Amino acid sequence: ERTARFVVGKLVRTEGMALSPVDFLVHVHVLEPNPETLPRQRLQDVVSWVFADTTVTSDKLIAILVQRLMSHSVIPPMLMSTVSAIWRERPALSRFIMSQLGQLISSSKSSKKKVWKDAQIWQGFVDFILMARPQSLQLAFQLPVKPFAALLKRNPELLANLTAFANDQRGRIPRSHIEALQERAKKNRKKAKAAAAKAAQAAAMPQAE
Repeated sequence: ERTARFVVGKLVRTEGMALSPVDFLVHVHVLEPNPETLPRQRLQDVVSWVFADTTVTSDKLIAILVQRLMSHSVIPPMLMSTVSAIWRERPALSRFIMSQLGQLISSSKSSKKKVWKDAQIWQGFVDFILMARPQSLQLAFQLPVKPFAALLKRNPELLANLTAFANDQRGRIPRSHIEALQERAKKNRKKAKAAAAKAAQAAAMPQAE
């Protein structure tokens, strides 16, 4: 690990090098992780090592990196893990990150880059929304209604947050998404009522001696 850290540091600091820090990080992101030969965690470690050196990766260079990754023909496998790391470690870029993700979702409606189509990228996107609340809630409402409904179904803890956000933004939220919120709330109430009835029935049964 120390050797890898040294080599990465040497590479991104070498004057006249073939790859700039941004080019190097772009190449790392477009690599396809392999559990046996190229674990995702090792790639994430490499990105973290470079990010940690602020003499190499200023906020400006990280912004350029994000723009390069977002403009790639397909969504890089590690995009969401990197975006989450930037959100945590570079607060000055938080508004920029939200803007870039919003543009990605908007463009995905007419392109092949759909965050909800790849299971790993989708999970990273969901994790980001959960982590970056309340600022990230606006991103959920930019999704098409089907992945929005799927988000609600798999993450019931978001229902209250998204409902409150929709109430605050009355008139700006698509009707289809309001209806999805209402439908999910109705199903959750029905499920809770059924669970309560089942528990009451179990409590009323005579206990075996």
